[in-house]
Amino acid sequence: MTNITEPPSSLPTTVPRASTPPSKQDERAWWAVRQHAVRTSLVLAAVPTAVSITVALVAQVAFPDADPMTGRLAAVLLLAAAVCRIVARARAWPAIGATGNASWSRPGLLAVPALVAVSPLVTGLDLPTPGVLVVLAVGYAATGIFEEIWYRGVILDTLRSSGVGRSAVIGGALFAAGHLANIAFGQPVAVTLAQSVGAFCCGIGFAILRWRTNAVWLLAGIHAVGDLLLHITNLHGAALWGFLVGHDTIILLWGLWCLRRGITDVTSDPSTGCRTTSDPDRPHGSTPQEEKRGSYTVIDRVPTPAEHRALANAVGWQDGFRWEAMPASLAASCCGVVVADLDGSVVAMGRVVGDGAFFFYLQDIAVHPDHQGQGLGRRVTRRLLENVNELAGGDAFVGLFATERAAALYRREGFDDASDLTGRWRILR
Repeated sequence: MTNITEPPSSLPTTVPRASTPPSKQDERAWWAVRQHAVRTSLVLAAVPTAVSITVALVAQVAFPDADPMTGRLAAVLLLAAAVCRIVARARAWPAIGATGNASWSRPGLLAVPALVAVSPLVTGLDLPTPGVLVVLAVGYAATGIFEEIWYRGVILDTLRSSGVGRSAVIGGALFAAGHLANIAFGQPVAVTLAQSVGAFCCGIGFAILRWRTNAVWLLAGIHAVGDLLLHITNLHGAALWGFLVGHDTIILLWGLWCLRRGITDVTSDPSTGCRTTSDPDRPHGSTPQEEKRGSYTVIDRVPTPAEHRALANAVGWQDGFRWEAMPASLAASCCGVVVADLDGSVVAMGRVVGDGAFFFYLQDIAVHPDHQGQGLGRRVTRRLLENVNELAGGDAFVGLFATERAAALYRREGFDDASDLTGRWRILR
C-alpha cells in the first residue's frame, strides 16, 4: 500500500507539535541551526555574560576608584550596540519579532505587563539629580534593548523548534543565569540569587508574550520603563522587595494564561460534510461554522494551495512537493482541517487522502513554528480521525508516515507499530 504522493524522506509527512523542522538554513539567521538548538542557545547566553564579567574586571583594574555603576553602564551599552549590529548584519529583524506594528499579533496582551511596569508610580516620584537620571534612563533603555533582542529575540529564535512552552522555560533559565554576572559588579550574592529567581519567572512570561505578540520592541520598552521606575519612585526596602515578587509572579502567571488559552472546535456545514469543494482555491463548504473564542478556531476544510504552501515553507517542506500539481492534489483530498488564529491566519493544517471508503492516509499535518506547543498537531489529528470515521461509516484502515520524534504522538492517538510489516514508498519521475 504505497502512497506515491509522499514527500522525500528528508521531509517528514507528519509533524509532531513543537518539533517542526526550521526552514532552509540559508533562509534563516546563522543561529537558527537545525540541530543542537539548546547547545547553541547556551553558547549564545554565555557570550554576553562573559563580556559583562570581562568589562567589570577591566574597569576594576583600570579605574579602581570608579563607581561600579560606570562599568555596568559601559557593559550594557556595548552589548546593546553589539546585538543590534549582529541582528542587522543577519537581516534577522523579522525572525526575532523586532519589526514594526504591521507584524504584531495581539499586542493587547501586553497591557497587563505594561500596567505592572508603571504601577510604582502610585508611590510617587523620587527623582535623582538630572545627571543621574539621564544615566539611569540611558542605561535601562540599553538594558531593555539588549535583553529583549538577545534573550527574547535571538535565543528564542534559536529554540524555535522546541515549541513555545519548552523554549520559554529554557529561555527563562538562561535569562536567570545571565543575571549572575551582576556579582562581578559588586552586587551581593544573596541579592543576585533572588534577582535570578525573579528573572527566571519574568523570563518565562516575557518569552511566551514574545511568541504570542511578535512585538519585541514593545517588550523592550516595557522592560526599560519598569526597571527605571523602580529607581525613581518611592519604593524602598521591604516595599520594593514585595513589589518585585509580585511583579515577577504576575508576569509569570499572565504568560502561562496566554500560553494555555483555549482551542475552539467547530464542525463543518452539515450540508457539505467534510469533503473538499471542487474549487481548491475556495475554503471548504460555502458556509462552514466558525466560532471565534480563545486563541484558535478549528475549521473543517482543506487548506487552499496558498495556505498549504505558506505552511509548508514555514516548516521546511518547500522542496517536498510538485507545486503545480498541488491544486489538483488538494481538491482530491477526502477531507481536511485548518486551524486559524485570532487574526484569521491559518497556522496549522492537515488532510486525509485515500479511496474515501476504507483506506485513508493522514497527510501534510503541519503547525507553524510560532504556534507549536499548543496541542494543535494533536487536535488536527483527532479531528481528521473523527472526519474519517464519519466518511467510512464502519471499520477503516488509517495509515501515516511519521518521523521517529513524531512516533510517540501518534502512538497516543492509537497508531500501532506493525512489527510484521515494513512501509515502502517511492517517487515516480
